[in-house]
Amino acid sequence: AIMNVPAVVSLRGLPAEGEVTTYWFGVGQQLVGLEQGGWRIDFTREGAALPTRITASRGESRVRLVIDQWGDATSE
Repeated sequence: AIMNVPAVVSLRGLPAEGEVTTYWFGVGQQLVGLEQGGWRIDFTREGAALPTRITASRGESRVRLVIDQWGDATSE
């Protein structure tokens, strides 16, 4: 199923178990992707320092997170 629901959410990235098997770096040695636990995770920056889009895929499954604004979770 495809969901396209605009929402304001707060997420916290926690490390997954297992090692990252592959890293991909782009211009300026910025991380553009990695593979871990069978998931490929791509980071799109579109000129920003932090990713504006994160796409995770594994087989037929895909999750895309679009970030409009980054904030400091400790200030909330």
